[in-house]
Amino acid sequence: MTGLFTRFSKSKIQRRQILALFVALILLLLGTLAFAAATVTVKQIDKAFDKTSISIKAGDTVDFTNADTVAHNIMSRSADPFNLGIMKVGETKSRKFDHAGTFEVVCALHPRMKLSVEVK
Repeated sequence: MTGLFTRFSKSKIQRRQILALFVALILLLLGTLAFAAATVTVKQIDKAFDKTSISIKAGDTVDFTNADTVAHNIMSRSADPFNLGIMKVGETKSRKFDHAGTFEVVCALHPRMKLSVEVK
């Protein structure tokens, strides 16, 4: 009878350990997803951005989609300059923002197009 009780206790302990490990893995996975980088889409329509400003986290990506009837050239001369080059109608180009700060994004072809990107 003592041997049966010992086996039952060990089995119960092993199940608890497996359950605890499973719960720990689920929590780790959820924590990893919470820190995953995001992607924000900004469209160009009627020679304007569809947003005047956005706020994102460092490591996030902005997809610039040309939903207009004309070409655009999205660029920034801010602290971390970039130039996405000529974007044809329907084309999407991406820019990852790794550093905190405020970035003024413009279209080199249409100077009135302005977007402020705040990276936290």
